[in-house]
Amino acid sequence: MAQVRILSWNIQVYGPEKYGYSPNNVALIEFVGAVVNRVNANVVVLMEIMTSVGDQLGFNLVEALAATTGGAWEHGGITARERGDRETYAIFWRTDQEFRLARVAGRNAVGLAESEFPNNFSNTHGRRAAWATFSTNAVPAVNFTTTAYHAPPNARAIVGLQQLASMPQLYGLGGPPPAAPAVTGRLLCGDFNLDVGVQPDYTWLTNPAPAYPPLAAGQGAGCTEATAADTHLFNFPTLELIYGPPFAGWPRRTIEYRSAAAIDNIFYAPRGAPYAAGRVIDVPSLIVNGGAVRNAARRFRLRRPDGTPAFPYAERIGTPLGAALANVPQAVVFYRYAVSDHLPVFLSLNF
Repeated sequence: MAQVRILSWNIQVYGPEKYGYSPNNVALIEFVGAVVNRVNANVVVLMEIMTSVGDQLGFNLVEALAATTGGAWEHGGITARERGDRETYAIFWRTDQEFRLARVAGRNAVGLAESEFPNNFSNTHGRRAAWATFSTNAVPAVNFTTTAYHAPPNARAIVGLQQLASMPQLYGLGGPPPAAPAVTGRLLCGDFNLDVGVQPDYTWLTNPAPAYPPLAAGQGAGCTEATAADTHLFNFPTLELIYGPPFAGWPRRTIEYRSAAAIDNIFYAPRGAPYAAGRVIDVPSLIVNGGAVRNAARRFRLRRPDGTPAFPYAERIGTPLGAALANVPQAVVFYRYAVSDHLPVFLSLNF
């Protein structure tokens, strides 16, 4: 039996401004590694990495994860739309676990969906889903597929869910069962841009799955959502409108900074699999509570060499940075603008 501990994280426009031109590029990689180590993840899915920095960032994060966790890691970087998208997905996995990346016809089982996915304006030419299929080391092996999908931020996201549920790689390894080995586990990670708490449109992922992939209305991927908790954070101007000038009247509970949008999730199958434990990782609380995550945050710089803020609202956080990050409002603003406006989602599942 293999325990998969997967972290799914929209890292928010991780491009040159954060990676190439920022004084915090190394600190941000170390921070991500500290969070991964804190939750003991052995698979990590990152979204909103910009293609221009994707390859170098992936290699550097593999090194950081190895240094932080003490284990060996590999990764696959997959552009979300070939020859037409600025976003790359990255899937990382530890190589010293009870599972390994599968191979099909001599090639690694990792890639981009073949079918068209929607963009903001039409049902085609949008970001597609990426996938990677793993096999457990047990005999007989269990195959499970992990996906990464960033849906458009409007009603066309529903079309994306339909396409996601229909991916052949969720059900068979290199072809349809029984001619090809069956894939019985699914870990569908994404920023789906639909609130699981209010939307009925996740049925494409949660309705019972047929023998081979869903093609008709009413069918689904047979999954359960890991969490129904909110994952998106308010921006600074909205917080000022709600709570007044920073930071005297701002809440001391990090949950008060979430904007009531449960849009990031991991949908998993089979239903009721042992040791399933899904939750949103409250990274600002990890910063406030100290330890390795706050230590990583303390390595950030609030200003660039020319004296300008290193990221939006950095001048509001205060110094010394370590002391400021012990306070909830400053820790939230730091995380929101130095790292991401999304909280990551975590799931532990046995196959």
